[in-house]
Amino acid sequence: MTDFKKTLATRLQGFTQEELALLPSGYQALEHVAVLNLKPGLASRATEIGAAFIGLYPRFKTVCARTGFITGEFREPQLKVVAGEPDTEVTVVENGVKYSFDCSKLMFAKGNISERVRLASLVTDGETV
Repeated sequence: MTDFKKTLATRLQGFTQEELALLPSGYQALEHVAVLNLKPGLASRATEIGAAFIGLYPRFKTVCARTGFITGEFREPQLKVVAGEPDTEVTVVENGVKYSFDCSKLMFAKGNISERVRLASLVTDGETV
């Protein structure tokens, strides 16, 4: 069990050992939004897990859970707000470039950094893409 999973488990009351074993091992942080990959067996407990997460990490104001696969030509995520504020608009700053988007409608993969560096070299100061 990862440290994150163990810490989250300490905040959850009334969960079975089987449910605790299904907890996510980490999360994706996008400004004030945390995205959790919850297994189907935890779907009915998503609100409790999200509230416990915010209790552990109060810098996050919104917790979303993935509800399905990323789909479509534009790689649209399937997310649902499960705790906190319903605000999924975020701004991520990377290599001096600000990316503002609704993370419930657009996937942001931190692993695509080389492509974003290339894009930044094509854009002029102050330009909106």
